[in-house]
Amino acid sequence: MGKSRGRASSSGLAASLLPEAQGAVPVVGFGGYHGASRVEPAASSSADPDGPVRLPPDVDAEVLQHLRRLGRKDPTTKLKALSTLSMLFAQKPGEEVVQIVPQWAFEYKRLLLDYNRDVRRATNDTMASLVSAVKKGLAPHLKSLMGPWWFSQFDPATEVAQAGRRSFEAAFPQSDRRMDALMLCVKETFLYLNENLKLTTQALSDKVTPMDELEDMHERVISSSLLAMATLIDILLGVKLQSDGGDSMNTESKSHSKVRSATLSSAEAALSMHKYFIDFLRSKSAVIRSATYTLLTSYVKYVPNVFDEEAMKILSSTLLGAFNEKDPLCHSAMWDAVLVFSRRFPEAWSYCNIHKVVLNRFWQFLQNGCYGSKQASYPLIVQFLDSIPPKEVATEQFAFEFLKHLWAGRNQRQLSAADSLAFFTAFKQSFLWFLKHAPRNSVGDSSDYSRNRLITNVLVKMVWQDYLQLSLSKNMDAVPSLLSEEAATDDQQLSHKKSLLAANVRHPIYYYQDLGKCIAEILDDISVTERHLLETACESLLRDYLDIVQQGEKLSKFQDHVDQLVSFFRSLDVLVVQNGRTWPLENLARPLVEHSLPAIKSMRSGSLPEHWRHDLLDSVAVSVFCDLPATDSHVHFLCAALGGSSQDDQICFLSAEAVCKIRGSILKSLASVLITSTFEWTKSSRFLLLPVEHEHSKILGEQSLSANLEMAQLAFQVLEHSLFALKTHEEDSVFSHILSALFIIEWECSMALVLAEESDLKVHKEEINVEALMCNTSDDHLDETVHLKANLAERIHAFRQSLIPSFWNDLHSGTLNRLVNILAQSVRYAVFDTIDLPIDRTAVLCSEWVVDMLRLICLDHIKLQSFFDALLSEGEYWPLWVKPSLQNDHASVKIQREPLTTDGTELKHQRFVAFVDKLVLNLSFGEVILAPLSSFSRAWVAAEMICTWNWKGGSAFSTFLPSLVQYMKTELGLEVSFVSLLLDTLLEGALMHESSDWALFNSWHLSDSEIEKIQDRFLRSLVALLFTAYTKESVLRESDAHVLFEQLRSSLFIGSTVNRKCLRTLPFVMSTIIKPSTEKVRLNEASLCTDLLGKSILSWLEEAISCLSSSPREVAQQDIEDWMQVVLSCFPLKIMGGTSKLIVKFEREISDAETSLLLTLFSRYQTFYGSADPSLSSRETILSKTVELLGVKLTAVMVGYCWTKLGETDWCFVFRILRKWIESSVLLVEEMTDNINDAAVNQTSAQDILEKLKLIACTMEDLTFTFAESALVTLCHLNLVDNLHETDNSPNLQLIRSGEYAESNDKMMENILRLFLASGVSEAIAGSCSLEASSIIASSRVDHLHFWELVASFIIDASPQIRRSALDSMKLWGLTKESVSGLYSILFSSEPISHLQFAAYSLLMSEPLCELSLVKGSSVGEIPLSSQESEMGQNIESIPDSEKALYLRDELTALIEMPTSELVKTDLVALERVNVFVAWALVLSHLQLLPLSSATREKVLQYVQDKISPSILDCIFQHIPLKTAAPSGKKKDVELVPEARAAAEASKGAITTCSLLPYVESLWPVGVLQMASLAGSLYGMMIRLLPSYVRTWFTSLRDRSLSYSIESFTRAWCSPPLLLDEFSQVKESIYVDETFSVSVNRSAYEIIATYKKEETGIDLVIRLPSCYPLRHVDVECTRSLGISEVKCRKWLLSLTSFVRNQNGAIAEAIRTWKSNFDKEFEGIEECPICYSILHTSNHSLPRLACKTCRHKFHGACLYKWFSTSNKSTCPLCQTPF
Repeated sequence: MGKSRGRASSSGLAASLLPEAQGAVPVVGFGGYHGASRVEPAASSSADPDGPVRLPPDVDAEVLQHLRRLGRKDPTTKLKALSTLSMLFAQKPGEEVVQIVPQWAFEYKRLLLDYNRDVRRATNDTMASLVSAVKKGLAPHLKSLMGPWWFSQFDPATEVAQAGRRSFEAAFPQSDRRMDALMLCVKETFLYLNENLKLTTQALSDKVTPMDELEDMHERVISSSLLAMATLIDILLGVKLQSDGGDSMNTESKSHSKVRSATLSSAEAALSMHKYFIDFLRSKSAVIRSATYTLLTSYVKYVPNVFDEEAMKILSSTLLGAFNEKDPLCHSAMWDAVLVFSRRFPEAWSYCNIHKVVLNRFWQFLQNGCYGSKQASYPLIVQFLDSIPPKEVATEQFAFEFLKHLWAGRNQRQLSAADSLAFFTAFKQSFLWFLKHAPRNSVGDSSDYSRNRLITNVLVKMVWQDYLQLSLSKNMDAVPSLLSEEAATDDQQLSHKKSLLAANVRHPIYYYQDLGKCIAEILDDISVTERHLLETACESLLRDYLDIVQQGEKLSKFQDHVDQLVSFFRSLDVLVVQNGRTWPLENLARPLVEHSLPAIKSMRSGSLPEHWRHDLLDSVAVSVFCDLPATDSHVHFLCAALGGSSQDDQICFLSAEAVCKIRGSILKSLASVLITSTFEWTKSSRFLLLPVEHEHSKILGEQSLSANLEMAQLAFQVLEHSLFALKTHEEDSVFSHILSALFIIEWECSMALVLAEESDLKVHKEEINVEALMCNTSDDHLDETVHLKANLAERIHAFRQSLIPSFWNDLHSGTLNRLVNILAQSVRYAVFDTIDLPIDRTAVLCSEWVVDMLRLICLDHIKLQSFFDALLSEGEYWPLWVKPSLQNDHASVKIQREPLTTDGTELKHQRFVAFVDKLVLNLSFGEVILAPLSSFSRAWVAAEMICTWNWKGGSAFSTFLPSLVQYMKTELGLEVSFVSLLLDTLLEGALMHESSDWALFNSWHLSDSEIEKIQDRFLRSLVALLFTAYTKESVLRESDAHVLFEQLRSSLFIGSTVNRKCLRTLPFVMSTIIKPSTEKVRLNEASLCTDLLGKSILSWLEEAISCLSSSPREVAQQDIEDWMQVVLSCFPLKIMGGTSKLIVKFEREISDAETSLLLTLFSRYQTFYGSADPSLSSRETILSKTVELLGVKLTAVMVGYCWTKLGETDWCFVFRILRKWIESSVLLVEEMTDNINDAAVNQTSAQDILEKLKLIACTMEDLTFTFAESALVTLCHLNLVDNLHETDNSPNLQLIRSGEYAESNDKMMENILRLFLASGVSEAIAGSCSLEASSIIASSRVDHLHFWELVASFIIDASPQIRRSALDSMKLWGLTKESVSGLYSILFSSEPISHLQFAAYSLLMSEPLCELSLVKGSSVGEIPLSSQESEMGQNIESIPDSEKALYLRDELTALIEMPTSELVKTDLVALERVNVFVAWALVLSHLQLLPLSSATREKVLQYVQDKISPSILDCIFQHIPLKTAAPSGKKKDVELVPEARAAAEASKGAITTCSLLPYVESLWPVGVLQMASLAGSLYGMMIRLLPSYVRTWFTSLRDRSLSYSIESFTRAWCSPPLLLDEFSQVKESIYVDETFSVSVNRSAYEIIATYKKEETGIDLVIRLPSCYPLRHVDVECTRSLGISEVKCRKWLLSLTSFVRNQNGAIAEAIRTWKSNFDKEFEGIEECPICYSILHTSNHSLPRLACKTCRHKFHGACLYKWFSTSNKSTCPLCQTPF
């Protein structure tokens, strides 16, 4: 019998089972499905009973007889019986027929497996009659029938499958009823199909049946079952159950959910039962393999969750490597499975050897023409390429291998027309796919290079030459070596092309037609996207054309080649040209014609160019280019007529007049590009190029942009190929304008590209990662306009770069001058008028233009300075403050007192300043600003820049002044006139304006930020210049400072009247020049300047004294303010020091005369202050705040410079002033804390609290902090004096150390500490509301940074009594947060201040706060010591560990329990990482401080061991970069990078000193090296305090190289000091008596413990590894006496357990072990769970006794037993505990 192997789609079957839509045409059968069904995979469970069923006695005898005849072997008998039964079923009542259904079900299952297809068809027909008769009586038997019924519909015989389907439809006419039936019986159906799949050939029939019939039956059963299962999965999971759901979850959808669950579970069971159907994939039967592919496809689509790692390992090689399938019958299903699997599980590729398993088979598959399935396989190849991992396909090797084998497959068998079309379609798609994905040969290759090789080596050498019927043998042999870099030369290629293709290799006509169409379509496709590749391809094709034409009749089949060329051009005409594209004409037809004709200039004649000149030739040349629309042919003609392609080419056939007209037309065409530009500046530049061409510009502007660009392209081609002809007679301005146009066009295009990128970033910033966008070209997003301009600009750029320097040098002087002037003006226009780009982006871009232009043109010095003069010349928007001037031929400046500016003016000024700044950075300060050898330097430019101060992308301090200083350092010959002129300019401007109060200027903390607070721009610029060049960098000559000082001094008085403006300017200048000047005095380098300075200071002191009369009413306080400011600026002090401590340094050594006058001034001020202070006087004179602040500053100066000369009255005044302002600041901060606390308590919403906090923060009185800061400076110096002169008993020191002064000092220290704590509590309260609220409070401290730094410096030295008193005060306050929370808020602040952080850390680690800062809920004195613990005894032990759990403070746990997976991703200096490390430092430092016997210590150790992942060490070693290497035995002085060396020394120091404080102190300011040092110290402290914890982490490392590096690091730097300390502790701390002794062998790293008791004894040796504690400690018993082997082993294991599990010193473990021994000899029983008397972790005794067996257990052991065994019975007797 014949067998139908083709299977139809299951889509019709699926559709037939869905409910019909309203109004739809009724479906016939299974959706109009005819023939067997090709569907997709499934799985299932168990089977129905196979035995016959006993029938009721009243069954009709005739029916029974025919049922029995069905068991005969003869098919004819079976057919007759079935026919008769069918008629009987139709005749008899349904009630009778229904009784034989059970027997029929048995026969039905068996008959469906029959070899004879007619029997199977008749069986299904009889089934139809049966169900028609019994109708609803079938329901009880439906589940037993559904499996075979469903199976019958997938019979390979079409008529059988249709009969089975008709019977099914007879039972369930409506599709939704059929679906319901399937859903009802889904488990039974899977069960039946699974049983079928288990059948073997022998199990199908008896031994009499021939083997070939058995094999055919087995193939049919297996394949039909596989397809039935696949269709079941598709219908139930892919169609029906996925379409359910929707708006309401009704009862029906819930039942569907159950069916879906049953389907999934059955499918999963089937997959597992049949081991992923691998055996079926290996079947010899193609039908079974095809069905298996189909089934697996359904699994991948609808049951993907079953494919775990094991399934991937098994199926990846089988499915992805399925290309060894040679039967085309399987290929369609195979492709579906491969594609679906690779797309759904891209990770599956990693589970197989891609090259060996997949690609090698795939190459054979392609090379063998897909084994006959071309039409099915070729269309899917590109989809397969998309599914392969990119790293595999992104190589040139892969591309060539693929194309080589694909190409070879066309010759395997004679291609039919359909096969040919399918092949070339696939080849085209594949080739274009590789062009798009740009495979690379190596890292250095560009994608264009690889694409060119694809064009040359594949499209030309393989495909094109096959089309031309040239010799292919050499090409095919060369294919495997297509990757060779040694490409053949043109001559070699031509020699190879002389042989023709053998006649027997010729293909049918349709083959060449399809091949030509393929080539044409490939070229047409790349003409749109890759124009340069088209040119490469066309050039190669042309070489073959010309080769054929040149050889002509020498070729044996010349006419055949010509016919092929003609046919190809016809194809191009039909496919390309008639669709409107012209590249075949431009790139193929025209060059072919041109190169076929001899060039006219190659003719050898004696004629001269002049002989060729003619008016008609001139008129034609001018007409075709200037009057008519130009074309490429016109351009070639014109270039031939002009000549001048090189400097040696002097042949020109046109007159000078014609050349001039052509030059003008070129200029107009180039300028037309700028007409439609969106940038305003290009219009101004265009008028520079064409000043009188308004009408012409209007006409050009009306044309389309593309037309203008096309004109410009053609004009540029003429210029490019005839440059030297057009250069003749360059004296007119046209040629210089043409060159200028080239620069301007390129500049405009570059700006357009930048604008497009900026716009693209703005549009896509929410969708696309910005970093990725910047890395990728944005061509995809650029509009067509920018593309067109970009092409032109690229060509112009390449042309400009090709011009050698001599070209520019040979230009006429007038041409060059006009060129640079136009370019300078164009740059100015671009800077001022560009509004589309940010200021800084425009500045960078324009400065790059200038730098590029100058490097290209190479101007001499004079022309260069002329260019800068033009570029920086005065205009409407620049400069604003300082303008250049010439007086008597000398450089001068004109200060603008109050320039009239608008927002627009200032914006354009900002743009130009930013541009000049970038220009200075890109060139040099000297080249742009100094203008050496020029008529005058451009000092006014420098003054303008500094006065502008800030601009987008830079500032005077950050960019401009550093450039000036750098130039002054490197250029020794700096023009003196420049510096003096700059200082004179700024001083003149400063003296025009009255400055603000110097008293508010913090000259003691002189810095960039402080100078920025000066309001007057000229004074600010002057101070900034002096501070940078004179104070900080010392590059300003003393003579310049002296001249400036003289100018100020001479201007101080106008006659006898004080120049108020000069007087108020003087202290600012003195603050910057006094320090370097006094250095000269200190070094005995005094000069006239320093002498004059000293005299001036004395005179100013006298002026200040004279102002302080006995009554404030008799003198203007303004005079007091001004003169005291001058005086105080002459006595500088500097606040120095690091994070932990600040000191005040007084920087002058003053004379006795100055001391005397200072004392007088201080005395007068006290009298003046006393008369004005309401608390001391009844007068109503109000002292100005400025005078009062100056008094506080004067107090600081007096304590610093004259403290030894002060009397008791003076000291009384000093302390009164200090207390007043310190207490004022404390009251201010505490009031703020109260307000914040109230706001937090009474908050109504998150926004409400934020608004309140902002209001509180902004209403703080800044002046109070200024007063307090000066007071703190004084107090800081007082404490320094006291500490430095501890042994000095001078009267002044005795005075301030005694009585009320000492009490006053302590009170001030307490106030400062209260101030600090209150500020921290404020942030903690705000932080309890939100992070943003906390940030508001933290930011308010940053505004008074120097004040808080001074506060922090006092905190560290506060005595325990002061700390306790301040703490008690805070506790009585009753705020919602306590002091420790405030300290943690400062330590981990969102706006960190290093001084405050270290102060907070120090307080948290000092008494009494250290008792509160570790454990949650503890208070001072609550942490129990070991003596207290011993009294708690049974109470502690009786509580399970879970109830005795210790809880660290939330601030610590939030950080040390932070997931390491998040932390490792942060930056090495990220705030989160810093906080985590500091938190660990706190925990480890507390552990170090806690007594060894402390319960708190044991609980903290247990908490760390149990709750905190040791992977924090991964983060620590991110900061310790170790070189990974194999074991080499190198010593510790192996090369370490700076970070690793810092970490190594810190770890060693932490182990040696047992302290982390130095490394926390040196952490700020945070940097990579500082973090490495802290990380190393943490590691050192961890291995000292937590050895078991570190060992757990180390042993879990999987990177062997890293593990070795860490071990080497530890062995070299950490283990030696740690071992030394361990040995010392063992010898010093272990109690030795008559029963126990211990000795140490340091050289062998051994500790020998000897225990003797009565007649027994044991010697145990503890061996420590050289990399301790990373490796385990070994314990060995070397001698035992009177001890059984069992007990000896138990003691050995006991010591080993104690030593290895100990998070602490070895000595402590040995001590605990000895106690364990002692307890045993005392008769105490061991814990039956851990076999130890003392618990290895908490060292407790077994106290919890079982009431039944009386055995005692450790509480921790018992709790662990209960939690792991899930029962609460005694471990020994099993009775309830």
